[in-house]
Amino acid sequence: MTRTRPFGITLLALVQIISGLQFWLLAIASRADTTELQDALGENAWIAENVDGVLFWSRIIYVVLGLLAFALAYGYMNGSEWAGRRGTSVATFAIVVAFLTMMLVAIPANLGSPMWLFTVWTLVAVCTIIFNIAVIIFLGRPTVKAYFKGGR
Repeated sequence: MTRTRPFGITLLALVQIISGLQFWLLAIASRADTTELQDALGENAWIAENVDGVLFWSRIIYVVLGLLAFALAYGYMNGSEWAGRRGTSVATFAIVVAFLTMMLVAIPANLGSPMWLFTVWTLVAVCTIIFNIAVIIFLGRPTVKAYFKGGR
């Protein structure tokens, strides 16, 4: 008896491959020494003082997240049981990182003005949170869990 892969799993695998490539591109882009990046990071006093360390650790995190994304894509396509569990863990981690991004980048803006809610960083973080909540809900569906239980 062959088991069929839910279409959503194929989409998740594709999203993970794209995410992995994006993370690696972010790691490469964070190596660029631009004044715009320095100015953007300078909005937060703590980050401005520790910019070299922040960029170094962000590169490390981006490379690791890229590797995790590729591993998850492989596990999703094969129906590996570990991929279902790790997919939920990675989505939870992404939500935490997005929340921290909002705290570190958006909050130092003028809180008296409602415009800080509409910064690009905040918008990306909110989209990340919403998407990963949907991933957690999708991976918790009974048919999806059954697909992973029959895997390797």
